[in-house]
Amino acid sequence: MINLSPIQQTFSTYNALQSKKLQSPQKFFVQPDKDVFISSPKISFKGAQDSDPNSETVAWYDKNAKKYFEETKDFSMQDKYPLFLKYVPSGGKVLDAGCGSGRDSKAFADMGYDVTAIEASEELAKLAAEHSGVNVVNTTFDKFSSDERFDGIWACASLLHVPKKDFEKSFINLTDHLKPGGVMYAYLKAGDTEETDAKGRFFNYVSPDEIKSIISKYNDLEIIELPEIQENTIR
Repeated sequence: MINLSPIQQTFSTYNALQSKKLQSPQKFFVQPDKDVFISSPKISFKGAQDSDPNSETVAWYDKNAKKYFEETKDFSMQDKYPLFLKYVPSGGKVLDAGCGSGRDSKAFADMGYDVTAIEASEELAKLAAEHSGVNVVNTTFDKFSSDERFDGIWACASLLHVPKKDFEKSFINLTDHLKPGGVMYAYLKAGDTEETDAKGRFFNYVSPDEIKSIISKYNDLEIIELPEIQENTIR
């Protein structure tokens, strides 16, 4: 395992960013809310439409929720799970940040993890809750707030929808919900621009230097895996 410290920053070849919570956590943007979570596998709502920085993207997922759900619910991510779960204790608490169809939430729950999910699209959140059987909170990354702390946060192809102006706040708000020693997996698109695709979905392309710059500001975080950017890939 390659640890990345401020002194020695060596890239691994894994196609994932791992951000680890250190043992002396500081608090940033945390606004505890005991009412976020519910006791049954249903959806709860936190007004995502009012707070989402890119409402057109959320609107696209709302409008196309059923089609997107069918296209992604069975797509295999089995090769990516070990990169994340090797840092999460058996049966630990996992937050699926931007759960989409609920595919990964269901996979983690089936493996015995205690899973909660968040999703900005209200329509996708409903489908994800039904499919996965876990608690799905309809909210955005920057507005999510809970007294719960997690052993691991899975942010797979979700933070890439957050504009650069809001990215650090969203990123750090998520890591503030980690237990000391917890880990966040973020699967992003590499680059340094922002664009809206032909479907009307917003994308933020993030460079390794941007991630390192954010992490360097917070003494309770370290990068433990960061990919080299391979040819012919944007992830």
